[in-house]
Amino acid sequence: LISNAMSRIQLEADLDPSQELTMEEIETLAMKRVHDKLYENYLKWCLHLERTEVYTRSQGSPEGRVLMENMALIMMIWGEAATMRHVP
Repeated sequence: LISNAMSRIQLEADLDPSQELTMEEIETLAMKRVHDKLYENYLKWCLHLERTEVYTRSQGSPEGRVLMENMALIMMIWGEAATMRHVP
């Protein structure tokens, strides 16, 4: 998912020569886009239930690491929920 987002960002940057991004900036932007996409439904659900969203927070960790931890967590929860649907 992240590599696909990175390639799309690189294509966008190539089309707009005034926008020069480093690989680190492209990687961070890609992680933010994928994170936002994965959490989009969760945030809508929280608004519907009138609850505040809860994210994992790592003290002193770089932003990219926190985004990766949150994405891994939501993917693991989603995977476990998928297997629970088939339990009698």
